[in-house]
Amino acid sequence: MTHEVNKKRSENSKVTLNNRSEVNLAAKYLNDKAITENQNLTNAIFSDALQQNNIVGNSEAFGRTFNAWSEILSSLIAENNLLNDLWRSIGIDIQLDETGNIHTIIIVNDNT
Repeated sequence: MTHEVNKKRSENSKVTLNNRSEVNLAAKYLNDKAITENQNLTNAIFSDALQQNNIVGNSEAFGRTFNAWSEILSSLIAENNLLNDLWRSIGIDIQLDETGNIHTIIIVNDNT
C-alpha cells in the first residue's frame, strides 16, 4: 500500500512518504477500536491514537472497509489529500473482521 501511495505521489511530483512504525501502530489502534471494540471512530479516538504513540504535528486518517482488496486500493489511491505537500510520513493497518471485510486505515503525518 505504501508503494502505491508513493507511486501516485511520484507521478504527481510529490516527495515520497516514510513509513513510520509509530504511525502504523496508531493506524492499528484505530482499526482495533473499530473492529474489536465495535466503536465508531471519532476525533477523540484519533487524538488518543496519536497521543498514545507519541505522534506530534499535523495528521490525517483515511479509512475504508470493503470485501475486495481492489476496491480498497483504488478508493484510497483516489484520495487526493494523499498528495498534500505537507505530508512526510505514513502509517497503514489492514485487518480482516470476522465476516471477511477488509478494514484499511492510513494515517499521514507532517513529521519524518
